[in-house]
Amino acid sequence: MLDVPTARSLLRETRPGRSADGYPPETRTQVTALARSLLASGQSRNAVAHQLGLHGGTLRRWLQLPVAEALSFVPVLVDERDPEALGEPDEAQFCLRGPSVPGLALTSPTGFRLEGLTLDDAVTALRRLS
Repeated sequence: MLDVPTARSLLRETRPGRSADGYPPETRTQVTALARSLLASGQSRNAVAHQLGLHGGTLRRWLQLPVAEALSFVPVLVDERDPEALGEPDEAQFCLRGPSVPGLALTSPTGFRLEGLTLDDAVTALRRLS
């Protein structure tokens, strides 16, 4: 996921020549995922918009997109360590932990996390989310 300075840079680079052209969908998706993460950590929408260099109304509209349009696939790191050894997620994440069962974990761009999934569970979850 992007950090704030990288997101600001991306927004500057992809800024449309005319406001009617709009930002590319990939930019909106990446910046919205970061914004949702910052909002989940307790920051206000106006504070997040200011950090990103966006008008508050622009961020509000981007956040109102249906979740299916805002989600995208992101790179995955496979970590074979025991999930309990990895420690607690950062405060921006909401984590669902079942019994300590080794398996797959899915993390959404907004920080929602499912752990201990079988391959069939992961496929089912991805199908329902798309």
